Amino acid sequence: KVGDVQGACEVSVDTRDISRLELRPQTALVRVGDHQQFAVLAYGPDGVPIEGIAAVFLSTDPAVARVDASGKAHGLGPGASTIRAVLGTTRAEATLIVN
Repeated sequence: KVGDVQGACEVSVDTRDISRLELRPQTALVRVGDHQQFAVLAYGPDGVPIEGIAAVFLSTDPAVARVDASGKAHGLGPGASTIRAVLGTTRAEATLIVN
């Protein structure tokens, strides 16, 4: 409530079980300074894709690559890094090779 003005809203949260995640592409090759967009796909126990999920992305070797919240990985130095997408206790992995 602010002064004489009051507001309210109703929030509904729809939760679904996720049985597996996929990260695409599974393997990518970029040059230092270039980037690769990774996409995460989630599937329910019935095998049906789940739309609108938001996973957390990370790189296992930040000297080779960093990955932002949208899944865009940036090649920083030569080598290979595993790009990981995590949603709850479910995760998927891909490989980014940087030349």
